[in-house]
Amino acid sequence: DPRVFVFLEEIYALPNNNPIQPFEVTDEITNFLKEQWAGLFQRFLQERTRMKEYEALESLRATADTLNRMVSYLVEQREKGDKTISDILLSSHPVFDALRKITRTPYRIFFTTHKEMEEWLNARSYVQVIELDLEEGSNDYEEWQRADELAKKTFTLKIKRNLFDENQRLRILSPDEKIEDYVSLETSKFVTPEDEDLPF
Repeated sequence: DPRVFVFLEEIYALPNNNPIQPFEVTDEITNFLKEQWAGLFQRFLQERTRMKEYEALESLRATADTLNRMVSYLVEQREKGDKTISDILLSSHPVFDALRKITRTPYRIFFTTHKEMEEWLNARSYVQVIELDLEEGSNDYEEWQRADELAKKTFTLKIKRNLFDENQRLRILSPDEKIEDYVSLETSKFVTPEDEDLPF
């Protein structure tokens, strides 16, 4: 049939995907097809491996794009973000828990300035001690006293001055700073004016 030769000419004329293999017996056809299928299967496996690599690459691209957007957002919101972090650190300042424990205050304490702390201490019946003749180094702490006549005790609260910055705002402590170095409470015997008048 001459159409076979027309078909062969068309195949020869193709620029690619036109493998032509002569054969004489059917075993040659079988072996050739096995080789072709083995090659196709090998290509399929290679493409599956590349597909995983492509998917991983696409995932990395998506992650990088997300990170880029996050960085851009954080740069734009940096000032707001810094303020948020500062507010979080300030709200969980260790001085609040320390004062609550040593003064046996049953409620949560919070202040941001020295003035607010003064108002809280005054509400707790603490009075600031003003010393005129200060010894060297004693100016590092300010003292607040509360007298308990029933218990016959005087409570002296010592607060380090540099717990507040130059603007009298509560300063955020670094991790290596211990709150015990900034706040302490001393107890002494309460002395009444009558006790001072006794000669013995």
